[in-house]
Amino acid sequence: MLAYARGQRAAGHSWARIAHAVGLSVGSLKNWSWTPPPARTLVPVDVAAAAVVPAAAVVVVSPGGYRVEGLDLATATTLLRALG
Repeated sequence: MLAYARGQRAAGHSWARIAHAVGLSVGSLKNWSWTPPPARTLVPVDVAAAAVVPAAAVVVVSPGGYRVEGLDLATATTLLRALG
């Protein structure tokens, strides 16, 4: 079917005419006829281990805009209360 569609397009026929002849919608025929670009060359990459975050560490952004990172919950609470 794709070879037929490509041949008909090369002969100057419209997408609508070809779609009707093969029993597809124009959109489906165009999507199926689309030829993807050649694959890009793969390049080597280095995979690094993710940073280890202590399980007790929290990240908090207060309503006042203060951002607290890397503290345990009790210390973060104390600091944010002191900041008001």
